[in-house]
Amino acid sequence: MNKFYNKHYIRTNDQNYIIDGFSDAFRQPTETDICINEEGGYQFRLIIGGELTEENPPLFEGFDIPLYEWNGEVVRRAESDLEADRLVEQKRMEKARKEAERNSPQAQIERLSEALDELIMNMV
Repeated sequence: MNKFYNKHYIRTNDQNYIIDGFSDAFRQPTETDICINEEGGYQFRLIIGGELTEENPPLFEGFDIPLYEWNGEVVRRAESDLEADRLVEQKRMEKARKEAERNSPQAQIERLSEALDELIMNMV
């Protein structure tokens, strides 16, 4: 009896960070996807140091920080690289928070109120 296998693929960004992983049981790869296992099960798994990970392992810390990279094999990114990305992400989130506060309804009301007060003062 022939065994049936699914192939497991990864997709990388321009820095070779792994940004997606899947089994061909659920979708077909593009020409740029990388096959990392030709004899996998239907659920995607990474192979790190010859060991299979859990099924459908998290590929990101939070939403934007890839945990793994491809250099001919799957490797976990260095902690120093992850820490640098965390700092960038913290700055990005702080900027987004300030922008959201600046554009909040309360902030808009305050700006309108100040403009109205100034307008009234100039009329007197």
